[in-house]
Amino acid sequence: MALIQTGTDKGWVIFISNPGWNGWIGKSKQHRLSLVTDWPTTKSWPYTFSISGDSKILSTTDASVEFMNSVADASKVEIKYDNGALLTTVDMKDSAAAIRAIVTCVNEHPPGRAQSPSPEPETRLSGTGFFVAPNRVVTNNHVVSGCTKEIQVRYPNREAYTATISGQDATNDLVLLHTNMGNLSTAAFYPRPRVGDQVASYGFPYSGILSSDGNCTLGHVTSLSGAMDDTRFLQMSTPVQPGNSGGAPS
Repeated sequence: MALIQTGTDKGWVIFISNPGWNGWIGKSKQHRLSLVTDWPTTKSWPYTFSISGDSKILSTTDASVEFMNSVADASKVEIKYDNGALLTTVDMKDSAAAIRAIVTCVNEHPPGRAQSPSPEPETRLSGTGFFVAPNRVVTNNHVVSGCTKEIQVRYPNREAYTATISGQDATNDLVLLHTNMGNLSTAAFYPRPRVGDQVASYGFPYSGILSSDGNCTLGHVTSLSGAMDDTRFLQMSTPVQPGNSGGAPS
């Protein structure tokens, strides 16, 4: 049994299948059957069942709500041929719960135009980069790793340019980008920092929320290595806010 809804119209459909009937089902495109329920009183419900193609399943779309109500409370349904011959008896134990489940399913999932899966929201990552040579920008590798769309670079509030990866150093979290955006200046880095050296950090933390003019902070080198003497993690007293990726001290 199925509850079909088209627009605002709902209708019950009954499907009947029995391998033992295959011999006579195919003799006609339609069969007149009676479904006999025993609640509240024994009543015969005549329906015309159709068969299509080579299918061995009979179906009717004429089932009434009154019939379904009687089925819900019936202990059994007798299926009889048009001449009154008994074809089979169907045990309807727990049918009320099954019918309620069908109605609930249709009510909770009304038909409509198939919806395309919602695209996953895009994740935008941003970081600060520095020109280290004409058309070459250095930033953190984690800013661009995993990107599925083109990488773009720009000056604040200016046109964006496409950039491509020229080289990567995942160990030290650095990436070199190539871009056709012209450079106004080139950053110079002291090759061997010393404890106590003054450092400056410049970047765009919380891009789109904080100042679009960038954020500059000052501090000093406090250690030349981090945990377990890892020299990749120079320590400094310069305050750096989350979102300032690429804003390395200079």
